Amino acid sequence: MSTMSPTGVGSSAGNPPHSKVAYVRRRAVVLAAVTALVAAVCERDAESVLRRGSDSGIGDAPLDGRIALIPEPQRQRSVSMNGDTLDGAELSLSDYRGRALVVNFWASWCLPCRKETPELVASAKALAARDVELIGVVSKDHGKPQAQAFTRRFELPYPSLWDPDGSMMLGIRPRPIGLPTTLVLDRQHRVAAMVSAPITRTTLLDLVTDAVPVLVTPA
Repeated sequence: MSTMSPTGVGSSAGNPPHSKVAYVRRRAVVLAAVTALVAAVCERDAESVLRRGSDSGIGDAPLDGRIALIPEPQRQRSVSMNGDTLDGAELSLSDYRGRALVVNFWASWCLPCRKETPELVASAKALAARDVELIGVVSKDHGKPQAQAFTRRFELPYPSLWDPDGSMMLGIRPRPIGLPTTLVLDRQHRVAAMVSAPITRTTLLDLVTDAVPVLVTPA
């Protein structure tokens, strides 16, 4: 037996009116479009977000975006760090005076850190060829054994400072906003670029090229 819908369009029992079907289809199309847009924005990720200095990222405020390239006139005081590495050796950034540095803050419990570590390992040789040193900082980890197991698992070819209380982040301007965070320091060890997200090899090498062009001669 057929019934009449409120719109006057007949439908068999158990089947929705044509107007409702059309509404559902339109909604599905809109949702698909929104999903595609969100996916496209996410895919830009660390490759293209905020390739510039940000007023909100200069001074005591955290960076407003996930990537910032800080113009030379806006770079602040030099970053100073020293302490023991996971291997027990003493290390200070002043040991690398006059050289550009990449400093990566990580922790063994940090899933995004695990995601980016193979990219950092792949970058180490290319950075060394450009006279740029890569240094890790283990921040707020549960303990040295966990951090040391992490370095063995991913075969980190660079040293990592042990910073269990996260104090090495405190004096940095702009201020890092979480883990992982990667800094590109210029020859004076001022922050020239900062990434507050998992970084890729391509993004890191591009940021080094942009931040310290005098030091970089692509192969």
